[in-house]
Amino acid sequence: MRRVLPGLGLLLLLGTVAATVGWSAVPAPAGASACSKLPVTISLPSNFAAAYPSKVPLHVATRGGAITNVRAQIYTFSGDQIAAGQRARLTGSATISLKLAFGALQVGSYTVVVTGTLAARPGCGLEKMAKVEIFKPCLTTLPLTFVDPPGGAAADYAGYLSVPLKSDGPLIRELEGAVYAADGTLFGDGTLTALYGQATLSLKLHSPLVTGVYTVVVAGLIPQPQACGPKTVQVVLVFS
Repeated sequence: MRRVLPGLGLLLLLGTVAATVGWSAVPAPAGASACSKLPVTISLPSNFAAAYPSKVPLHVATRGGAITNVRAQIYTFSGDQIAAGQRARLTGSATISLKLAFGALQVGSYTVVVTGTLAARPGCGLEKMAKVEIFKPCLTTLPLTFVDPPGGAAADYAGYLSVPLKSDGPLIRELEGAVYAADGTLFGDGTLTALYGQATLSLKLHSPLVTGVYTVVVAGLIPQPQACGPKTVQVVLVFS
């Protein structure tokens, strides 16, 4: 009678099953299961399209050691490449200049892709990461609201015209305001260092208001590219 070693029957059974379902007894290459997306983070100096007339400076930082053959690209959602740049080696962080293929960057949503070979796992070959970036248009007017604009009798405003303002979101710096008569005559002006909530802009009157229609114009600096140009907002006031 043939003697079977303890456990040998189970091993033979597992071998038969493995052969049936296609299991392999050969181990996977070392490190293969560790391959994943390229461990980098990216950032941009601005998300306004007007900030990029010819190139996009993309800041890339590695979170997994040195990376070679680094390449960064920007694609439309239909797969068209609109910008590209490269760097032979990246350790720590660096800015890669991506040259735009069709002139100034246009407003819209795009996919930024970074590829490279991580020195710590060269067997993985080129790995990549992708991130969608949305590039906004320039704001057309200063984002503020005139809260309860002044009105009533002109005689009530002999020295100052107080105009309550509220920011509609961003911090607005170096606000300058002026009040003009219907014929364009400047009646008063004033400044406000910053507006990030609600505050009052006091316009010093050069002469007392008289019955009529006036326009208050407010200009200020908001966090968008210089290429967007200065922004203003205005309101019409009527005094009896």
